[in-house]
Amino acid sequence: MNKKKLVLTASLVVLVAAAILAIALVITFNANGTAFAADITSGGGTTGETTVTYTVQDAWKVTIPETIDLAGDGTGTVEASGVKIEKGKNLTVTVTSQNDWELFEGGEKGTPGDGIKYELKKDGTKLNDGDNVLEVAAGTAGTSKDLTAVITEDNKDNLSTGGKAYGDTLTFTVTVA
Repeated sequence: MNKKKLVLTASLVVLVAAAILAIALVITFNANGTAFAADITSGGGTTGETTVTYTVQDAWKVTIPETIDLAGDGTGTVEASGVKIEKGKNLTVTVTSQNDWELFEGGEKGTPGDGIKYELKKDGTKLNDGDNVLEVAAGTAGTSKDLTAVITEDNKDNLSTGGKAYGDTLTFTVTVA
C-alpha cells in the first residue's frame, strides 16, 4: 500500500470514529433525559438560561456488634460513619430486645421470668426497648457509643451449669428525621 492510500485510509478511519462518537454522545444525552431549554437564534434574542442542579442523597453506615458476650467482657460498640444527611436532621439508632431483656436457653423466648434477666447499659444507664443508643446530628461525620450488658444480681441463681447456651436478640433500628 502506498503512502497516499495509507493516509487516506487513516483519515477515513478517524472521521468515521469521530462521527460514531458524536452520534453516541447525542444518543447518550438524549437517553439520559437531557432537555434543551431553548434555542438562541438571530431572530429571537441573544441570551438563554440553563438550570444547574445537584441532588445529594443521604449516606451513612452504622456498624453494630456481632455479639455481646456476657461470659466475656459484656461490651459492644455501635458506630456511625460517613454520615451525610440533610441539615437540621439527626441519624438515630435505637435498640429493642426480642426476649424482653431475658436470656433463654437456645435464644428462643420462653416463659417471662424463667430466663436470666440482664441489662444493656449506655454510659452506665439502663436501656429499655426503643431507647436511643446513638444520635448523630447533620454536619457530624460520625461517632460511636460503647454498650455494656450485665446479668442482674437477683437472677444469677437461674444459671445452669453444663455448657448450656443462653441468648437474646437485640434489634438496632436506624432512622433519619
